[in-house]
Amino acid sequence: MKLLFHLHDLALGWYDGSNGSGGGDPGAAFIGTEGTLFGAEALASARLAPRAFNQDHWQALNADPLSQTAPGLQNNADLVYRHLQTLYEPWAGRNPEAVVIAVPGGHSTDQLGMLLGIAQEVGIPVCGFVDAALLYARTAALPERAYCIEVYLRRAVVTELSCADARLQRADATVVPRIGQLQLIDGWLDQLVDRFVADSRFDPLRVAETEQQLFDQVRAWLLDTRRDALAVEITHQGSTRAVRIEAEELLERAQVRYSEIERPLAPGSTVVLGPIAATLPGLAAFLSSRGHRTLDADERGLALSLTACPELFATSEAGVQFSSAVPYAATPAAPSPTLEPAATHFVDAEHLARPLDAFANGIAALDAAYGWRAPAASVRVNGAPVAPGRALVPGDVLEAGDERVTCIRLSDGT
Repeated sequence: MKLLFHLHDLALGWYDGSNGSGGGDPGAAFIGTEGTLFGAEALASARLAPRAFNQDHWQALNADPLSQTAPGLQNNADLVYRHLQTLYEPWAGRNPEAVVIAVPGGHSTDQLGMLLGIAQEVGIPVCGFVDAALLYARTAALPERAYCIEVYLRRAVVTELSCADARLQRADATVVPRIGQLQLIDGWLDQLVDRFVADSRFDPLRVAETEQQLFDQVRAWLLDTRRDALAVEITHQGSTRAVRIEAEELLERAQVRYSEIERPLAPGSTVVLGPIAATLPGLAAFLSSRGHRTLDADERGLALSLTACPELFATSEAGVQFSSAVPYAATPAAPSPTLEPAATHFVDAEHLARPLDAFANGIAALDAAYGWRAPAASVRVNGAPVAPGRALVPGDVLEAGDERVTCIRLSDGT
């Protein structure tokens, strides 16, 4: 039996070639007085005892000391060993003959060497590593040059892909630090706290129990694909306080971070969104509004690679190898058209630049394909009804009733 281990600090999982996996647990650990908890159980105490909670060990892959220790758990490497041992236990009895580890771009040779050594200590027969972005994208219809974006706990990784001669190859990988799921959640927590303080002078972050309640409800909202307004209730000392923030306000805060993720992309790129990136609220719409074409990663990509990429599991006299190319499974797409950067403003009748959302009482109602909310039949673009599939660009003419304006872009210095 062959196995693939998906090293993703938000969704650690094993794949055995079927459409399912052995799990997708968060890479979290809680070192408590009664033992060590992993995954979702650890997250339930994330804000109750921060010194005992760990979620950086999979990204760090080093021997830095832990803030709270226990017998046999002194540093990050010890915690990775114990965590990996727990994850592998259900599979060990099936005696896999070969295991490949799919890793995010940005890990150094030293980090991969440490991971290999830990895996061997656990008894896992690792035969190779592969860039996870290749497996996310290998079944997508891509032009010769494309990108893959995936978001992890504390960072995003933008991988440039080259598609030619039935091979998909990693050309480059850019790590965008401090733009991970945790930073998005913390930004939304700040918005909620501001609302609590304004409404009731209560700061839920000052009490560990109420901070955990807030954290749990924001995570639940993030995992809810409906993405309605975020309504939070906090119970403390017999009192219940509640606030509500519309989804549009939360997405506006997130777009500041999304703009950092977009920086490494060439104009008008085709972008595959990894499993976590594809679920982030507003990310696909934001990239579309900037002129990019987005595709969601194939949910079966990791599992299918066990049979579609046999070379990954081949042994080599040179030892364990890192694969930066895999067989390409899809029909290549036509090159993405080169588009201008998205418009940001329009020129009004007094020749002043005004934000797009000031047009026609809020162009935010224009169309979801532009990165906004809902269709508005009264708005026309270049004399035609709103057409999905591209962002507004400089030179586009907007019309609504007697109002007619031209779109422009004000440079942000980038």
